[in-house]
Amino acid sequence: MQEVKIIGGKKLCSKCKRNLPVGCFNKATTKSSLSSACKECYNKQQGLYRIQNREKTRERNKTFYRKNKRKVISHQLERLYGITLAEYDRMFEKQNGVCAICNLPEIMRRLSIDHNHKTGTVRELLCTSCNALLGYLREDEQKLENVKRYLQRHAEKWHQTQQK
Repeated sequence: MQEVKIIGGKKLCSKCKRNLPVGCFNKATTKSSLSSACKECYNKQQGLYRIQNREKTRERNKTFYRKNKRKVISHQLERLYGITLAEYDRMFEKQNGVCAICNLPEIMRRLSIDHNHKTGTVRELLCTSCNALLGYLREDEQKLENVKRYLQRHAEKWHQTQQK
């Protein structure tokens, strides 16, 4: 194995031949070493591999997901919402597995995590329909009142036609 030369906090990339700060390199598989290619070159190389081996990559990803489903979901929850899978599970149990708005369970998928889009604060779990409704309303209470009045107005008309 070739010795890595770091001079003045910089290292030579084996691909692009640029002398770059060590922060531009990934850690290598050996604990005290850096990869030979910089992150930029490594990412280009990996992207090209994924394009050239699309089916193989897709199968590998599916297999990894099947074997590590909870781990993958936990990572996604932490990255997107700042909560762990255990916290999601506690919220789910607290809500008895139903949507916080319509009180119905989600049939084909897990309940969505409702959050404030401005602050990122997680609120409660919602079914897909209720979550989409809030999204369409853009959390505007006036729009919600308008929808409520609209439904009330047309509910009266519906009841009138049913009584005839």
